[in-house]
Amino acid sequence: MRKRNWKAPAAVAVSAALAFAGAPAATAAGRHPTPEQRATALVARMTLDEKITELHGVQNADHQRYVPGVDRLGIPPLAVTNGPAGVGPGDDPVQQPATALPAPISLAASFDTSLARQYGVVTGAETGDLGENVLEGPDVNIARVPVSGRTFEGYGEDPYLAGQLSVGNIKGIQSQGVIAEVKHYAANNQETNRGSVNEIIDDRTEHEIYLPQFEASVKQGGAGAVMCAYNRVNGPYNCENDHLLQNVLRGQWAFDGFVQSDFGAAHSTVASAEAGMDLEMPTGIYYDTAMRQAVQSGRISERSIDTLLVDRFATMIRLGLFDRPAGTSPVPIAADGAFARDAAEQGTVLLKNSAAQLPLDASALHSVAVIGPYAGAAKTGGGGSSQVKPEYTVDPVDGIRDRAGAAVSVGYDSGADPAAAAALAAKSDVAVVMVGDDETEGQDKPSMALSGNQDQLVEAVEAANPHTVVVVKSGAPVLMPWAAEVPAVVETWYPGEEDGNAVAAVLFGDVNPSGKLPVTFPRSAADVPAHTPEQYPGVNGTAVYSEGLDVGYRWYDSQGIAPLFPFGYGLSYTTFAFSHLKVTPVLTPDGQVTVGADVTNTGSRAGAEVAQVYLTDPASAGEPPRQLKGFAKVQLAAGQTRHVSFTLDQRAFSTWESAAQQWGTHDGRYTVSVGDSSRDLPLAAAVQVRSTFGAQGVDVSAPPVAAPGSTATVTTSFTNTGDLPVAQVSTALHPPAGWTSAATSPASFAVVAPRSTVRTTWHVRVPADAAPGSGTIDATASFGGPRHGTSAASAVLQVPHASLAAAYDNRGVTDDADPSAGAFVDSGKTYSAQALAAVGVRPGPVTYAGTSFTWPAAGNGQPDNVEANGQVVAFSGSGDLLAFLGAAASGTHGGTGTVYYTDGSSQPYSLSFSDWWTPAAGDQVVATAGYINAPTGRYEHTADLYYAAVPLQAGKTVQAVALPATGSSPSPGLHIFAMAAH
Repeated sequence: MRKRNWKAPAAVAVSAALAFAGAPAATAAGRHPTPEQRATALVARMTLDEKITELHGVQNADHQRYVPGVDRLGIPPLAVTNGPAGVGPGDDPVQQPATALPAPISLAASFDTSLARQYGVVTGAETGDLGENVLEGPDVNIARVPVSGRTFEGYGEDPYLAGQLSVGNIKGIQSQGVIAEVKHYAANNQETNRGSVNEIIDDRTEHEIYLPQFEASVKQGGAGAVMCAYNRVNGPYNCENDHLLQNVLRGQWAFDGFVQSDFGAAHSTVASAEAGMDLEMPTGIYYDTAMRQAVQSGRISERSIDTLLVDRFATMIRLGLFDRPAGTSPVPIAADGAFARDAAEQGTVLLKNSAAQLPLDASALHSVAVIGPYAGAAKTGGGGSSQVKPEYTVDPVDGIRDRAGAAVSVGYDSGADPAAAAALAAKSDVAVVMVGDDETEGQDKPSMALSGNQDQLVEAVEAANPHTVVVVKSGAPVLMPWAAEVPAVVETWYPGEEDGNAVAAVLFGDVNPSGKLPVTFPRSAADVPAHTPEQYPGVNGTAVYSEGLDVGYRWYDSQGIAPLFPFGYGLSYTTFAFSHLKVTPVLTPDGQVTVGADVTNTGSRAGAEVAQVYLTDPASAGEPPRQLKGFAKVQLAAGQTRHVSFTLDQRAFSTWESAAQQWGTHDGRYTVSVGDSSRDLPLAAAVQVRSTFGAQGVDVSAPPVAAPGSTATVTTSFTNTGDLPVAQVSTALHPPAGWTSAATSPASFAVVAPRSTVRTTWHVRVPADAAPGSGTIDATASFGGPRHGTSAASAVLQVPHASLAAAYDNRGVTDDADPSAGAFVDSGKTYSAQALAAVGVRPGPVTYAGTSFTWPAAGNGQPDNVEANGQVVAFSGSGDLLAFLGAAASGTHGGTGTVYYTDGSSQPYSLSFSDWWTPAAGDQVVATAGYINAPTGRYEHTADLYYAAVPLQAGKTVQAVALPATGSSPSPGLHIFAMAAH
């Protein structure tokens, strides 16, 4: 495949880059600056307005996916196009034609990493040809539910397969000087409610199923960009998910590229920036005016947005975008079309072939009936942002007619009337029925069943002609109630622009099918892993991934359910045999196992087989029965034998240890199996793991609350879960800036014995002027020897407000003479001080339900209540109840808070208030006369004040109270005026 002919030689590129980006010619040591150094120097020269411009995209009459450049500084524009099935709609308001490649699910069926790289070369080169420099792809989300509308865009249900194909694809894209943007991070596994669904996924399942393919894309593939997805994972939206973006992506994987939001997936300014979302697309709802205001108000530092820009500019420099002029080139239609055909052929899966119905022999045929709703026109892809406008198409009827030759009569029927289609089939030698589905972004399919009359059509044609071949064009598994009756079934997915030629080549045997299923085809919709409403699509906006690790074939294996067609399955026009398995019997000291086997073509035709390696863990590991750990596609002539070998590293034998936030290996007997699908593994051998290095993790324990000027006792723990000692362990504590820490027990250890923990105690001093809020205390541990490494953990310590009054942030009560001084709600309306006084609520003691409160004595228009959203308030008291006076604005509001006791324990509680505008029985303290204050004067309406209480634990003294975290859209809404214990 080609490369960009405008790529400059290395020496020329470097000198051009230095001039273009305005960077210094060389560092003090005489070496050229790194991309990060160049980017940092460039950002230092930018004005705040220029920085804000570069943090988001624009959409106008000329651009749809575009970040303008800064000519003054030589910053080139960023022109983004959709992927991953070719060049999608892109930045041009009028979509440009490109090569419609077979759907990525078809590429996954090839089980061929070299083909994936070629696929990336074509898409990357055409991206550059059409004047773009970022390709939004590949899509590596796991096929958790078969009805998901974007299953066709991904690589199936197995994270190892998806990861290795993604690596090849990314390397191909970026070899063309185009940034690959792997998506949708993370767990974007359904289109239903995709913009709001909260997916509850345990940490181990995240790391073993839904994250490994992203990890491989970043660490092995070197992806320049990651797209954060619409959905939420365990609470936060993905584009402000600190755990996913900081702890995992930047921390565990050391990602050095940039993070772009999916279109409209950002939900905040400060939270997104702090989590590390570098670029908002398509426009700047949160990263334009709101970002400027956040910087100017001090809610986010300008240094923080500098980091966002350095991430992106360094990536662009690394990929050469600063160092060459932009331009366009003609797409090589014939060459890329030929690749599209080859890829479609290699992704085709032969599912059934009774009595050698296939391949068809044109010389023995007089007539062929081509029937069905997917027979008249090429199925070039699914719907949505990945849809490519093809350069040309080859329709299935034309492809079959051309291949069959003039001597064979090819008839066509759309299948709208099954009886008419059956009549055509009855008078033909062979009937080819083409059925399928139409997946699209934005909506999931209603079911796995073929839509309309397609099942009846297949049954009618098969009844009319025993030589019926069913060609399925689907983006995901579909139900096949007729599978037992028809002699041949072929899955061609969405074949792309060369549909007709590719399908005909397989049907007539010009190509020996070698595709394997990257997804399991179930017999029944009831057999799928996520089969309850709580799992999919979710209840009340929450989808619980309660199937855990048992996704795809893992589920069918663990539950003993026989699929219709298993993962990894695919037939051929020839036959293969596996023999002479050799496996390293014991995991080597460097954590490797070598697997070797012979693959023999035992048939009479040349063909390709995919050797697949699966691993079964010991029961103590708690893993599914078997998991894919290696695959290799082998081309063999008839009668030929080839030896294939695989190296399984320590990671293949590892499970995610959530407590240590590391991968660890269990001792015991593992089984390595080799075959041609997850359910056909004729070769097996044992591997013994006698001792493992295990996981080494540091943990940090801190009190939840510490007042300014106090000293908190913090403990770090280093745990060695392995069977071998760990040497040269050193722990360190890193409190927030301005805080100090000192170890009061040893922090370094010469050796930590197997299966043991060592601890260090620290005194952390909180400055007397520490601002209220959360302080993050980071702990690190380093260890040496042959298994050297590092580990990190953190704890949050809350610095409380000195009192509830010190936390007041809302003006809720005003004098009738000056109502404009307050803003209890966004409209500016407030309680009237005179109206409250008339019903007995005035500054000083207020008693209700036996509890004595202090009503705030704030001046007119001064803060007198807290809009509760997680603030921590120092509070000293004990009793049976913790009581509150307050109200809600704009509807009932509430949430969960925490009571912290002096003995170190804590207690969650729930609190809610009704709207001050609408009287509610039972908890009402007072209702004022029929007026409140509005900015322009008195407004005739009552105003209500409420009481609520939560139980306290007997015999304990309260140290602090965390008010309920109620969110901030559009405002917290829960207002608290006073708090007391009783």
